[in-house]
Amino acid sequence: MVSVLGDPGGFRVAVDVRRGGRWDSLTGPDGREWLWSRPDPRRVAVTPGAAFVDVGGVEECFPTVVGEPDHGEVWALPWTGDAGEAAVETGEYRLSRRITAGERITVDYELRAEPGYAFVWAFHALLVPEPGLRVEVPHGHPARVWPYGGPGPLSGRWPGPAGTGRFDVLGPDDGGAAFCLLPGLASLRVTAGAASLRFGLESEHGPVGFGVWRNLGGYAWDGGPPYRSFGVEPMLGAVHDRSKAADGETAVVPASGRTTWRVVVEHG
Repeated sequence: MVSVLGDPGGFRVAVDVRRGGRWDSLTGPDGREWLWSRPDPRRVAVTPGAAFVDVGGVEECFPTVVGEPDHGEVWALPWTGDAGEAAVETGEYRLSRRITAGERITVDYELRAEPGYAFVWAFHALLVPEPGLRVEVPHGHPARVWPYGGPGPLSGRWPGPAGTGRFDVLGPDDGGAAFCLLPGLASLRVTAGAASLRFGLESEHGPVGFGVWRNLGGYAWDGGPPYRSFGVEPMLGAVHDRSKAADGETAVVPASGRTTWRVVVEHG
């Protein structure tokens, strides 16, 4: 069941708690829909451990983003609670989330797990991939890129790291797809025409960063016809695959057994 938070004078989000806590919609005060969607009935029927089904919106990726299981496991688990406050619990951890929507959106997370538990997390937000959409990040920020179907990570600098194409302006379809991770970045801005959003990330423990996914007709999750999609992902972790992380590249639960972080979405 999808529930809506917010009011017509501010931000509004539609959340499906039972289906991984996913966000189906994010609209600004002007009524603009920011999230891209790709409906697929297979998403409705997923069970724990199922292969990822890409339908857009915002998915919670935890305790990894890629690897095993693909996009983590909590996106395929039913959460308990409601749109404002919800949680998912397994034998290893309890991840809870509180969303407040109004003049801005705040998303507060709490993770409880054994001290030393290592994880990678992403707020996997797929935005409407209109041509000319811009991502504003300080020029020259260090970047790591994983081209889809190719070697990675490649190291470089924003906005066109390692010759993999520009990530700051969304161009026409070119048949490529790549994921760019910007370690240490705590905020970025996305602009589409006269509208803009600022995404911010605050964390008690673990390395912060942002991922930018650029798919210009080079990727299809199920091996079908490639399509166009674009993502901005606040992240904890300096890699997107927990199993391939070196020391210091994941977030780690401290001795207290508890860690928190926050995502903020507001006018740019």
